[in-house]
Amino acid sequence: MALKATRDIDAESPLQDALYVEKITRLLPTYSISSRTGDDVVLGYWLTGGTNIPATSFRRLRQSMSWLGAGHLKDVVQAAGFEVAEIIPLERKPATSAEKAEATPAEKVEEGKRAEPEPNKVFELAGRPELAAFFNEHIVDIILHRDRYKALGIEFPSAVILHGPPGCGKTFAVDRLVDFLGWPSFQIDASSVASPYIHETSKKVAQVFDKAMENAPSVLVIDEMEYDLGLKRPPSSADSALTALRQAISAFYKRELQCGDGSEAYLVERSPGVFLLSVHIKDMATLRLEFEGSTLKRRVGNPNIHMVLEYAKSTGVVRTLVRGGAKYQQMLVEAFAEHVLGVKANAHRIKSPTLDLSMLRTGFDAPEAFEDGFSMVQLKALTLLSPDTALKIECTAMQSSQQRSVHELLKEKLPGPLEGQWAVTAAQVNLYYPPEPGRTRPKVVTIEVTSKGRLNLHKFDAKMQAQLEGYLVAVGILQKGQTLSAQELPPEADAVSSSSAFED
Repeated sequence: MALKATRDIDAESPLQDALYVEKITRLLPTYSISSRTGDDVVLGYWLTGGTNIPATSFRRLRQSMSWLGAGHLKDVVQAAGFEVAEIIPLERKPATSAEKAEATPAEKVEEGKRAEPEPNKVFELAGRPELAAFFNEHIVDIILHRDRYKALGIEFPSAVILHGPPGCGKTFAVDRLVDFLGWPSFQIDASSVASPYIHETSKKVAQVFDKAMENAPSVLVIDEMEYDLGLKRPPSSADSALTALRQAISAFYKRELQCGDGSEAYLVERSPGVFLLSVHIKDMATLRLEFEGSTLKRRVGNPNIHMVLEYAKSTGVVRTLVRGGAKYQQMLVEAFAEHVLGVKANAHRIKSPTLDLSMLRTGFDAPEAFEDGFSMVQLKALTLLSPDTALKIECTAMQSSQQRSVHELLKEKLPGPLEGQWAVTAAQVNLYYPPEPGRTRPKVVTIEVTSKGRLNLHKFDAKMQAQLEGYLVAVGILQKGQTLSAQELPPEADAVSSSSAFED
């Protein structure tokens, strides 16, 4: 009621960070630098206590708030001014007496209100007419006219695969279809089924399938299943494996840059379960001028192309550092998978290690750093990209700024990018140790991170790397499953994450 009443008098102010004033039953807008979100998301966030589920996605909201009952929840959503899609039951198996006894009164009332299937009902999906037409042709029409299709030898639709980049609306479309059908739905995703224990993942998947069959007809949603199969196995350090790796990388550089006649590769276990691969490739010959004593001489040499790969067998996470961009990183990961891990990994199966840097708009707050002996933490530099990607700015706090955070300086000098919809694409964080006795300058540890997943943590020892990963987890840039350090994961938590690099 407060949301609707507020919108009746103020239709424009963003409400994602609004305060609820109980005395007047209104939401008080506040100044915010966070991106504006729709009112349906605001309502879902308030109802669930912090989960970004749109109120218009009634099925997901109902799953998160099963304690309220579908009827009461529907009333709340409608009172806020949002429509709830009509739920149409389609030949659901009658509930047993035990199931009826377990159902809440609200759910039983809703079941009694459901209408009979409408043969001419058409599924609609706002903004996606082609996808809606596909669902109607291959799913809805077959279900609504099952006798006609059965006579033609066509049974229920089995499986539909939706593919596309993150954020294109795959999950939203499925939610709308499930709401339209009114069937019970069951979901399989990384957080619900993955497990580091042998056979445990397959057991959990089987349990979900059993529930879906018990409640047939039903919908089984496998959301981003590719991430559930992160490749986790010990790499081979045999000479034959490293030789095949070098040959594959050399062949790539010969095709692309006409170099790579010589190569070296080293694989070491830098910490338990975390491996470091270092590869050196012979670059094209260059002419250099060097002094030999007081005489200037010309020398011809072949520079070194150096690349580094880190791999954690417990999480399946891979990090690369190689010059040349995504094409070269992909080459290195594919070669590592095939020749060192023994699995042929197609390009589309390699996951992009994207990271969210949006929280750096307000600085880098990691209290754990001071517990580890650092005396100061400074957000040194930020790279920001305009919403239309037409302009990029790189901002660095100068030495004269007395180690102030770059976000503080931006708020004073150039607040627009931080307050607008500019994306943070790269950052540099400095952590300062107190000066050693007899010295005035502190020792500096620098973290460099990009939104595409590049980290410079390979240059630090295992202890320092684990500490820095912990800071990134604490501020929300990394998830626990995106770390190389296995100890970052809870003992019984799922070890598979969306940053796993391979499928098995």
